[in-house]
Amino acid sequence: MLCISHLPQVAAMADQHLYISKEEQGDRVITNVQSLTGITKVNELARMLSGVEVTEITRKNAQELLDQAKKKKVHP
Repeated sequence: MLCISHLPQVAAMADQHLYISKEEQGDRVITNVQSLTGITKVNELARMLSGVEVTEITRKNAQELLDQAKKKKVHP
């Protein structure tokens, strides 16, 4: 199942994280898909939380969301 979310609280619950982006190349639109793991996953969730500026506080908050999601999966 694939779920696309702009909400970091929802995204943190995922088993796998993908970053999907689009770019125009001439008269075509190219879709890019990148798998996120480790620090790239934390940074993307932090960007979703903070908007423009990612700080250490937003990174810690993103990591906390991931940690909480992991606990919920292990102990429903």
